Amino acid sequence: MSTIEARQKERIKVRQDEFETAPLSRCIEIALADMKKALKDDVKIDMDMWVHYSTKHKCSVCLAGCVMINTYNVTEEEVGHDGTGDDPSHSLVRFGTRINQHAIRDRLYAINDVRCGYMTGALACFGIQIDYDWQEDVPIFKKNNPDKFLVAMERIAEKLKAKGY
Repeated sequence: MSTIEARQKERIKVRQDEFETAPLSRCIEIALADMKKALKDDVKIDMDMWVHYSTKHKCSVCLAGCVMINTYNVTEEEVGHDGTGDDPSHSLVRFGTRINQHAIRDRLYAINDVRCGYMTGALACFGIQIDYDWQEDVPIFKKNNPDKFLVAMERIAEKLKAKGY
């Protein structure tokens, strides 16, 4: 392994460790960075799929799926027995002995709840109970104009951070 490869592998490990312990606001920031990378790499964004490979090395992903393919490098073979990737825990089984698989799964579900605007559910994934139904308006992701979605999600991450989440 070259020095560059070793550094790259270490950066990925640090990012994975950060994601597994990060508050919700930081998880959203990581997911958005991974989504921007996916968009640059011409990955199809489809909010109805966690990770779905349609052809070899071509996939569709949702916001949480962007974390799966970029931060965790989940491959086609790891997506799940049926290939649809409907449940992220199928793809994360390989991590079960190394790290807290449940922390990852809960964070992925929280990201999905946030992109749907369901903040109460997202916080519940972190074990945080609030006594009101917190909803946010999140525009539908559109590949030809992702900025509205990205800006709305960045705004939500800032709100969460300001509240200590």
